[in-house]
Amino acid sequence: MQDDILTIEEVASYLRVSDRTVYDWAQKGEIPAGKIGTVWRFKKSEVEKWVNERLSSGPSSKKVVEEVQMKNILNFMVLDIKIH
Repeated sequence: MQDDILTIEEVASYLRVSDRTVYDWAQKGEIPAGKIGTVWRFKKSEVEKWVNERLSSGPSSKKVVEEVQMKNILNFMVLDIKIH
């Protein structure tokens, strides 16, 4: 059985969130991930399942989307503050 292995950057691109968001989720155990050596790796099938569970969970899926959007806004604000 072949299962694509993804990097943080690939997962972030797939989910349309920042690399930092994916890293934070991995650190907190919020997204299925594992470390190979010192780097995080993700099975594409597990990430897809994780996304599908959140998007099809009815009313709470809106909450997840709002949380992701809020995290993205906060991450962007932090980056903007660091730059300026």
